[in-house]
Amino acid sequence: EDGLGGLGAVLEAEDDDEAMRACADAVCGAWARCAKAREARGRVVERAAACASNLLDLMQLALTVRAYVACAESLQSLCRTSPDACREILHGEGVRVLATALAWCVLDEDMTKGGLLKVVDTDLGCALVDLLTVLAGADATKIIGDLEAEAPALVGVCLRAILLDERPQWTVPPLCKSGVHLLLRAPESYYAWLVANGSVPRLLTLLEPLVVLYLVERDPDAQEPDLQVAPCLECVLRTARCGAEGRAATKAWIYPPKDDERWRAALAANAARAQDDAEFAEAVEERRKHPVDPEPYAMRTLLVELMYKCPQKRTRRLAGDLVLELCGGDRAEFELRAGTDAAGRYWKEGPS
Repeated sequence: EDGLGGLGAVLEAEDDDEAMRACADAVCGAWARCAKAREARGRVVERAAACASNLLDLMQLALTVRAYVACAESLQSLCRTSPDACREILHGEGVRVLATALAWCVLDEDMTKGGLLKVVDTDLGCALVDLLTVLAGADATKIIGDLEAEAPALVGVCLRAILLDERPQWTVPPLCKSGVHLLLRAPESYYAWLVANGSVPRLLTLLEPLVVLYLVERDPDAQEPDLQVAPCLECVLRTARCGAEGRAATKAWIYPPKDDERWRAALAANAARAQDDAEFAEAVEERRKHPVDPEPYAMRTLLVELMYKCPQKRTRRLAGDLVLELCGGDRAEFELRAGTDAAGRYWKEGPS
């Protein structure tokens, strides 16, 4: 704590900017390694609140990006092990400092464009978002709950840009993955804000590549669905549960109305024929085991595959929860869209 407290004064007195930056890099990096080592051993840093305060002071100086990353990572370790460090940040100016740093790191300076993403440094962006996620676990209202308050509103704008701005197709940048975990800490009001701002399709295009990498591409680095797919899947589920507007926007993307018209017409014709043809009726009943409209690689088809094939329960259950929510809780529609085999497994296990 003494070393951190004195560093700010030394840096401000130093005339040589290059020497100042080198000193800050060395001290902040060493402190981050020390904090991580103590956390790994389950030890709490003494006077953690004072250390957190000093680190926040350092982050307001003109340091290198590497030094900012080290400060943010140190604060993560402090906050994960010390409630006092969390309180120091949450009840002072800490959230404002972190929100301002995140905005500098990820937002285009021209805010008239609507807060478009312009990442200065991915490592710093991830470190700041991960730190805010830890803090939100202690008190989400101070981080992203009150969109009328200055700091949470700024964090909310940054998060929307991180998750929903344009990105190359079928990619999920590390900053998006960190952003999803922060979104999980957000209250329903933030999801309502996303729905009202027409953001549901962008959130779904974040989920889709995660599912495709796991189920279709079978990427060896994407085979832990509970860690890599479930967080984003839960965010989409919360969006779908955000009133009639949230459900309708999510359902329209996963179950396009034009596709529904096609299979509903075929279903009606099959039902009429089955009344006079017992063999055909048996075939229709057999097909009910499978989804009614299993278009290859469509998101609706991949959701059913997650329900039926995923070995990790959290992901499997969340996929079923989402399909049931989009069916408005209607059992008949759910069994039609998922197929009776996948639906039967869901009913047997119960909701997540």
